[in-house]
Amino acid sequence: MAVKHLVLELRGFTCKLTRSAHSLLLENSWSIMKQVLLPYLVSGLGTMAAGMVMDEVQDSNQWFIL
Repeated sequence: MAVKHLVLELRGFTCKLTRSAHSLLLENSWSIMKQVLLPYLVSGLGTMAAGMVMDEVQDSNQWFIL
């Protein structure tokens, strides 16, 4: 079984790809969680903040219509 490693570098950005004879090598769940957790938390906080702002706007102006 041949394993190929490919490293691409462009303007400071590095992309590493490892491929086996059958398919791409899978990432483990820990590395996926590290990549997904921060954007997920930031989007949740943004949604919560938008709801708080909308609540304040609706309380200050009774004629506010979306």
